[in-house]
Amino acid sequence: MPKPMEHSTADCGGRFVRIYQRPNRTGAVVPTGYLCNRCHTYRPDELPVTSKNELRPAVEAIATEISLLLWDRQVERRFEGIVHGNAELLTAAQQNNPFLVGVRRWWATSAALVVRRHVDGDGLNTLRGVVEALVGLETPFDPGSAEVFRADLARLEAISSRFGPHLNALLHGVPSGNPVTFNDLYDAIDALKEIAQRAYARITNISRRLDPVAQFDWNDIFTRPWIADDVQAAYELGTEGVPYDALFLSNDEGSALAHVALQVRSNSDGSAEIIAVNDGKAAALDACVFLPYAATVIDIDELAVGASVSATLSPELAHQVTGQAVIEFADIYDTTYREYADVVVPSGRVRKLSRVAFRVGGRIVSRNPFAIAR
Repeated sequence: MPKPMEHSTADCGGRFVRIYQRPNRTGAVVPTGYLCNRCHTYRPDELPVTSKNELRPAVEAIATEISLLLWDRQVERRFEGIVHGNAELLTAAQQNNPFLVGVRRWWATSAALVVRRHVDGDGLNTLRGVVEALVGLETPFDPGSAEVFRADLARLEAISSRFGPHLNALLHGVPSGNPVTFNDLYDAIDALKEIAQRAYARITNISRRLDPVAQFDWNDIFTRPWIADDVQAAYELGTEGVPYDALFLSNDEGSALAHVALQVRSNSDGSAEIIAVNDGKAAALDACVFLPYAATVIDIDELAVGASVSATLSPELAHQVTGQAVIEFADIYDTTYREYADVVVPSGRVRKLSRVAFRVGGRIVSRNPFAIAR
């Protein structure tokens, strides 16, 4: 990257973004300074921040991130309270149920990494970087402010000393001699909140509490059964072969749906016909068939029960089409369903990959009003 031009406008309300250069063709990419995204002012690393306005975008982003961290902790604590208040769940947790144990581990790991970034980072996108900049903005008219933030830097350094060795050991897969406890993590998050609120007030002249307030009853989700024992599912969500966006579908619902089967018929001139047949129990509305290398080859408003539709592939295209076909259609309630099949057009082979269509949240196949179908 060529060195940016230096501009004279140093404080325009824009945000300084770190830029990188490669010293030579074989060297590593290294940070070389900051570039304002509004006036394109270049500031080398060694130049200090000259105005609180330069810090405002950074502290806004940091406040939002720490508020989200506090929200996640609130959710985790409430979830722990639900487990402890339910004898059956508590017994399962004490017996190391992988989900109940995993929830706390997932949260603790992600939260510790956020804490580590803000206490060890050296850029303006970290709380430590912003606090260091505030110390550098000390003026004769406000000498006490820098002392407050020097004390905050010492607190951040203490947190770094506590979390750094543990996370380094975690990242390298070796035992930690002094593991971090949940209380350590709670205390660190409280310290980040306090320091971030003070930095935010200093930079923006606005007092902002970062503690989140729930605007809805998110606990309501725990009052409903997560798995309906009395309803047999057509497929098990979250397992191999089931799309990530699949929704619940009962066996009874699946058996009453349309079912679009594909067939391949080769012609003597090298072309091939792709035939879609609805052998299910209901009409397939807005039915589309996507083939690799050929895109959407069939797009029809309605494929009635027992009806078929076909599209012809040219010889040039027919010999390329090998891979996974995607079939999508809707029912009368405008719910989308999807099926998959392995198709090898040159040899005429088709293998269905699912017993029933998957109910999904939305379409991934683009409609094609110019698709050749009859």
